[in-house]
Amino acid sequence: MSRFLTALSVVAVTLSGPVSASKLIEIKSKTHWAFQPISNPAPPQTGSDWPEQPLDHFILKQLVDQGLSPSPRADRRTLIRRAYITLTGLNPSREQTEAFVNDPSPDAFAKVVDSLLASPQYGERWARHWLDVARYADTKGYVFEEARQYPYAYTFRDWVIRSLNEDMPYDQFLNYQIAADQIATGDEDKKHLAAMGFLTVGRRFLNRQPDIIDDRIDVVTRGTMALTVACSRCHDHKYDPIPTADYYSLYGVFASSQEPKPLPLLGAQPETEQTNQFERILREKEAKVDKHLKKRLDDQRKEEQLKKYLIAVRDGQGKNNAELKKLASDRGLVQAFLLRWRDFINSKAPDDPIFAAWKACFDLPQERFAAEAPARLAPILQANQTNPRVVLALKDKKLDNLGDLAAAYAKLFAHDDAEQPHDKPAREQIRQVLYAKGTPNDVPLDQLYRELPTPDQQHVRRLRREVEKHKTEHPGAPPRGMVMTDRAKPVEPYVFVRGQQGNRGPKVPRQFPAIAAGETRKPFPAGTSGRLEMARHITSPDNPLTARVIVNRVWLQHFGNGLVDTPSDFGLRSDPPSHPQLLDFLASRFVREGWSLKKLHRHLLLSATYQQSSSHHPDKAAIDPENRMLWRANRQRLDFEAMRDSLLQASGELDQRMFGRPYQIAKRPFTTRRTIYSQVERQNLENVFRTFDFASPDAHCPERHQTTVPQQALFMMNSPFMEHLAGKLAGALTGGTTDDKIYYLYRKIFSRDPQPEEISLGKQFIAAASESDDKLSPWSYGFGSFKDGHLSFRPFETFTGTAFQSGPDLPAKVAGWASLNQRGGHPGHGTEFNVIARFTAPEAGSYHIETPVELPSDKSDGLLAIIVADGQRELVRTTIPKKSKRPLKAGPVHLEEGATIDLVIACGGNESFDSFRWNPIIKSTHETWSYTDHFAPDRPKQDPWQQYAQALLSTNEFAFVD
Repeated sequence: MSRFLTALSVVAVTLSGPVSASKLIEIKSKTHWAFQPISNPAPPQTGSDWPEQPLDHFILKQLVDQGLSPSPRADRRTLIRRAYITLTGLNPSREQTEAFVNDPSPDAFAKVVDSLLASPQYGERWARHWLDVARYADTKGYVFEEARQYPYAYTFRDWVIRSLNEDMPYDQFLNYQIAADQIATGDEDKKHLAAMGFLTVGRRFLNRQPDIIDDRIDVVTRGTMALTVACSRCHDHKYDPIPTADYYSLYGVFASSQEPKPLPLLGAQPETEQTNQFERILREKEAKVDKHLKKRLDDQRKEEQLKKYLIAVRDGQGKNNAELKKLASDRGLVQAFLLRWRDFINSKAPDDPIFAAWKACFDLPQERFAAEAPARLAPILQANQTNPRVVLALKDKKLDNLGDLAAAYAKLFAHDDAEQPHDKPAREQIRQVLYAKGTPNDVPLDQLYRELPTPDQQHVRRLRREVEKHKTEHPGAPPRGMVMTDRAKPVEPYVFVRGQQGNRGPKVPRQFPAIAAGETRKPFPAGTSGRLEMARHITSPDNPLTARVIVNRVWLQHFGNGLVDTPSDFGLRSDPPSHPQLLDFLASRFVREGWSLKKLHRHLLLSATYQQSSSHHPDKAAIDPENRMLWRANRQRLDFEAMRDSLLQASGELDQRMFGRPYQIAKRPFTTRRTIYSQVERQNLENVFRTFDFASPDAHCPERHQTTVPQQALFMMNSPFMEHLAGKLAGALTGGTTDDKIYYLYRKIFSRDPQPEEISLGKQFIAAASESDDKLSPWSYGFGSFKDGHLSFRPFETFTGTAFQSGPDLPAKVAGWASLNQRGGHPGHGTEFNVIARFTAPEAGSYHIETPVELPSDKSDGLLAIIVADGQRELVRTTIPKKSKRPLKAGPVHLEEGATIDLVIACGGNESFDSFRWNPIIKSTHETWSYTDHFAPDRPKQDPWQQYAQALLSTNEFAFVD
């Protein structure tokens, strides 16, 4: 039990005896700050000229009460960069900086803020903050063999950007995301259907609906109201006034909603050659899926299959469903079809026109069948109600066993002989057995997939992945909205006891949680899911949570800390706001001004509080070490998006095109689009995202927690992306003096001129880098062959980060399994794809070569190892048997500078199980080169100016806002 409950229990026991935990929660919730109506306090009178905005009076009052005073205003260069980063995620240019620094007008900063709020880059910056809340990703996560891509997730991301740029009122912004299908009903409003990605871009949890719904409840309640409703899935909330019944009321809302197929278009789309091509290929690919499913359905109507089902029904009499399913699997039958055939035949009356003969004989033992079946069949075949075609199929037919009877029925059902005019009704009656509603083969194609055996399901999944890939990648694919719509018949929810779906508790109505709706709440209207009503409850001005939550989220991004420390939990365990009256003042003003986020931004940025210096003051820090009272600005580091975008901007590489499908951020050639357009792969999130504290897309993310780890510095120093950008900067340095070049780099990277001491340091850096004797690694890696005294060598084209190979995946199209890694490798097939480690002599001299070669597998047919000098002199040739380790030595051998030694590994008869380990060592008279220690892609020595540019891009001045 938490501390506040413990304290409350003491009070309660003292006053009136023991009180239950639920009662304590109820008592506490009546006075909890977050559940009280939003007040509109007047700013306190401070008698100071420091405040610039009403909010400053609240800050100053608490500073004075704590014996503190605000910090001086930040200098103008700092202030403009702070505004640019916080509103757009980009840096101001030197020209923009200088214009602001030299603008004497009293509204100079207001003009900067207004221009940034009006820029399209504002939406891109602030959309990313909301996408963290919405647990945005472009993929579903692990879904076994199903296609992982969300082809249209990007439409949600783009809708958020547009909506923020248009300053859509926040209440409308939320309403669209929860119930656009019921709001955007006009043709001109179809674009807003994309908003519902807020609900649908989450994890798919192997398509387990209770988990998907739980995720949607969580993102809605924590994301909009900071209520941890999902904690009540298995039991009443342990800390907040949210009973399990309220959780399942919302569960019913989402269970009463569905994702339609196909997803709706976002308005009318222009017809182009690309869109026509997309539709044509899509129809072809979807037809392949339907064709396969239809074939499998038709297979169940074939004569041989029908015979098997009929016999299995007889053999399965008395077995339960599980036993009958096993029987179906053993006989190569579809389990669901056999269950339906059993129920279908069992439902027939003894005098059924078609199945009377079957029911009369199916229980006859094998040894008595031939003797007794004719007597049982005779009256049935003579009865007027018996279908004439059944009579014709069985009359005078020799039936030795039930299999013969099943074969006769199967032939009758499977072969649609042309009818004579007089037996048309009889023929139709027979045809209905396989095609009528409610018969065993009456299965919609979309349901059939779930009933098929695993190999068939895998084939269908492969075909469906091709469909989804086409929707994701084809440039003509029209944008669609990932919407939800109400089911025709809403679900009446029950409590799942302990969260177990099969353990039903009491029935509950679909309604809003009592803690936010009040005691007068009513169930949502019958016949609807209740999503629209839920959205309106969330965005009601009377809801005490929603406005406070978004104001706190915006404050957090601008000031580094929220007024409430837990931005997605305003429950009883949350600490009270650092400035409770200020929070209510901002929230009430926010609602009163039409839920405008841009007006809120403007109010915050034009405040004296925001414009303070971030300089440290030990005496003030002694009183308020965490700066909760905001006696200075918090120094903030660029998040990953702002850092990467600013790097691209400084190098002149930034592509500011907006919207569209996502790009793979780590794939070469590197995309220069803004980071918000990067693909977010939920299951395999790119390492660079993880390195720089990107929000996990697996669940709603309240805020990012910044770390400082070695991988970040290593990325800045060693990543090919950084080298590429530094090379672009260095490449722009044409002509001019050293001073001119240093000035150019400082202006591009820091938007300022260098100080004299910085020019001096830059010159020292360039001089030292120019004198460096760094050498290229003498090793290179490839494949080829050695025959007839001639060695062919082709460098591997791909380095995966751990291995060299001829393509991104193995086996590669060119060299198959051929690859080399730091500890060994694997040869390709035949004589053309031997793996080769090549050493290029850095100077003329005498060299010794030595390495053990180990072949650990006992399934290999052995290896051949050769050392070749100068591409033609064979120095050593030896075989490496399976599961053995042999030395490979040569030397001394004289090489001229630039001559080569090639270490060649070839397979024996075939390349199976031929992975080997080694570490070649080559020595000259005064130096040693280790293959393992020097293993790396060949990279040319960096130009000194490229090194200098990369060093400047890696500085704290670039990485921190202030």
